[in-house]
Amino acid sequence: MKKEYSIGITVHNFEHQSTLTLLNSLLEDNIKIDFIIYHQSYFKRILLKIFNSMFKRNSIRKNELLKKIKNIKTFNIKDINSEKCSRVFEKYKPSLVLCNTGIIKQKTIKNHPNTYLLNVHGSRLPEYRGASNLHWALWDSKDIYVTVHRINNGIDEGDILYQELLIKNSGDNIDHDKLSNLDLLITSAVPRALKQFLTCKSTFIKQDNIGNPMMRYYSMHPILLKILEKNYKNNE
Repeated sequence: MKKEYSIGITVHNFEHQSTLTLLNSLLEDNIKIDFIIYHQSYFKRILLKIFNSMFKRNSIRKNELLKKIKNIKTFNIKDINSEKCSRVFEKYKPSLVLCNTGIIKQKTIKNHPNTYLLNVHGSRLPEYRGASNLHWALWDSKDIYVTVHRINNGIDEGDILYQELLIKNSGDNIDHDKLSNLDLLITSAVPRALKQFLTCKSTFIKQDNIGNPMMRYYSMHPILLKILEKNYKNNE
């Protein structure tokens, strides 16, 4: 029998463009968001709201988005690993939770097997796990992918729900318009991942090379980053 899943999302605040873009992608694709876990105290949240109103820092697009989500149940919880957050997960299980905040401890993952804590990673996992994944893929002239996967105790090693090719890349031939809008391409793939799972068209698949340190990448050195930027700029 088909299960009914709640959809949740964790955010620090609504000042980050990536958060707004993801929320907008979900709403435009008619994904029903059941709850938001807000990792900022209510007091700080109100102060930030007043500050932005006084200095007119809220864009029209942001205000429209905030109106759309005002009726979604919101929980102000500083720590995703807290008992308070645990009670939210229990209330909404089974659920798919898009996690944009904080380090999730092993205990939290273990205690909530029916809460699918999801990460959105810009590579074709298991390739380019870890940091600077986009930069390393560009360095190697590899195609750019997005992967939606379940969070486990490893670094980007959780079961894969969805993968999608975003940009073909041969090094000297890449769509620079798409590259400059990569954040939008990545977030627009998330609703498709959720819909496929919710309609039983896909499931979670275990990754290869679990625990292999050679599959993990670290932040690209600034010198290499400048070389990379120069090479792609010259190829525009």
